[in-house]
Amino acid sequence: MKNQKINEDQKRPVLKLGITMAGSISAGAYIAGVVDYLLEALDRWEKAKSLNRKYKETNDKRFDPTLPMHDVEIEVLGGSSGGGVTSVLTSAMLNCDFKPARYSRRDQPEYLRENLLYNTWVNLKPPGSQVSGEMHEPDMETVGRLMSNDDIEEEGGIVSLLNSQFIDDLADGVKDLDYCGIGERNYVSKNLKVFVTLSNLYGYDYETHFKRAQSNTTYSMINHTDMALFQLGSGEGENGKIPVSFTDGVNIDLMTQAAKATSAFPIGLKARSLAREKDDIYSNPAINLTRGKGDVARFKLPGKKEEPYESLFVDGGMLDNEPFSRMDKILREECPPQLTNPRKGFRHADNIRSTIIMIDPFPSAKRESQIFDPKHKFINNVIGKVYQALRNQAVFKRDDIVRGFDPDDSSLFLIAPVRNKGENEDRAAGKKAIACGSFSGFGGFMFRYFRHHDFYLGRKNCQSFLRKHFAIPEDTLNPIFEFTDPMKDKYRITKENEDGDEYYMPIIPWVDWFSAETDEDQFALKQQQLPYPQIKPDDIRGFDYLFTPRILAFQKNILTYFKVPWQFKILINIFGGGIRKRIKRMLFFRIVKSMEDWELIPTERKK
Repeated sequence: MKNQKINEDQKRPVLKLGITMAGSISAGAYIAGVVDYLLEALDRWEKAKSLNRKYKETNDKRFDPTLPMHDVEIEVLGGSSGGGVTSVLTSAMLNCDFKPARYSRRDQPEYLRENLLYNTWVNLKPPGSQVSGEMHEPDMETVGRLMSNDDIEEEGGIVSLLNSQFIDDLADGVKDLDYCGIGERNYVSKNLKVFVTLSNLYGYDYETHFKRAQSNTTYSMINHTDMALFQLGSGEGENGKIPVSFTDGVNIDLMTQAAKATSAFPIGLKARSLAREKDDIYSNPAINLTRGKGDVARFKLPGKKEEPYESLFVDGGMLDNEPFSRMDKILREECPPQLTNPRKGFRHADNIRSTIIMIDPFPSAKRESQIFDPKHKFINNVIGKVYQALRNQAVFKRDDIVRGFDPDDSSLFLIAPVRNKGENEDRAAGKKAIACGSFSGFGGFMFRYFRHHDFYLGRKNCQSFLRKHFAIPEDTLNPIFEFTDPMKDKYRITKENEDGDEYYMPIIPWVDWFSAETDEDQFALKQQQLPYPQIKPDDIRGFDYLFTPRILAFQKNILTYFKVPWQFKILINIFGGGIRKRIKRMLFFRIVKSMEDWELIPTERKK
């Protein structure tokens, strides 16, 4: 089957790309590595296409007929929690000159510091900051910052288990970058949209009346899912899109506050307040669900209309950890479907005008079958299961169940961690493939080497994704693509199945795949292994003295908050040392157990 012919005078349509980044905690380092490699691939391809067009116009013999010349454009960046933070960081980096953190430069700290994604997620430092300690040593500085009591003294009480000041430092550092604008990158939309999901602890009130009710009683509901939606570039923003300009400093403070709010892991990190103009909320159909639907229900924000709306927020991933459905709605609004092949749906390869890449360091794994146990009826088990049921139901997406099984759906792709464990061993996949997945995602804060490994695993996984999986059938009718025989001969991807081989072409080609001129290309083509981090229990024991001040501060504040009688305070002061030792022993045991489960601490194999 041949591709449809496009009039040469007619501009070829562009494939719009949405990049969704799931919640991550310290595994944001993995997402950052994926994005870093993806942007490098787009940069290289765009520069190669620009030169190729000039060569074709001038009949230069350097014209390369094998280079795919279709266009891909990032239209939306969005995410939850750490993924939301990385979305904001990526939008900032696209407004700067940046150097990719190539694997061949992995041992050059000064070079890596110039990369905003690496410096933020691996070094956990704002731009321009120096890094202390060796790569393979425990990250005493980061753990010390998380365990310091500055926030308790400043707030006058406990606001979170961990000190969240480092997040303020990282987010505020974005304001000091040297911005040049996004005009030079043709693969970025001139009206780039960026969103972060939020969990609104106050919630939005909806009221409605049943027409056939016995009285005029109002039926009320509260919705706690929220989002902050921004638009960069030349657009002024509409439908709730808040305009942002990095070069002019417009609404950067608001964007960084939204990044802090989406990353506020419940209880673990400080809840955040965020104030927005009411018009930006009323006009956003993702928040104001009554917009454009007549008098179905009443949606009204508290306070005067001219006053900003301020609320309290925690982790956006609590209610929407993998927000590809939100991304899908924004993309369809910005790029309405146009059916080239009317017999197929708008998600079919022949018809897509946009597609989503979701980066998820913690993809949901199939759980073990739940078998009834009479012991589960006791309250200690019920409490945990009630929480888990509420959590599971909050993130359940009915409309996307069938979509994931459709082999013809080219509108959603997934990048998740995969790591080769050794020549004769199986691969590790999902959260067990990344070092930062340990200790419920907080393990990465303890060792910079964990974050460093996961960043480069992200780059490696992205390279494999672009080469083998982010592809479209080579005989597609989609007018965005036009693959010639020379292109197919060079870039064809063959996928075997029971009915015979199928042939695909990469949506984003890597222009140096077949020359392998660089160390990193050699690294990927030869499938050399990233050394997986290995630590000793004593490395964790070194954190012991850092935990003590914060545990003691919690003890004092809890006694004050609950107005404990002085007699009881005396007992606590007498036996408090023993209690603190037990707490630290429990923490040590759980951290070591998690590190062993993640194979970060070697254990003797059972025969």
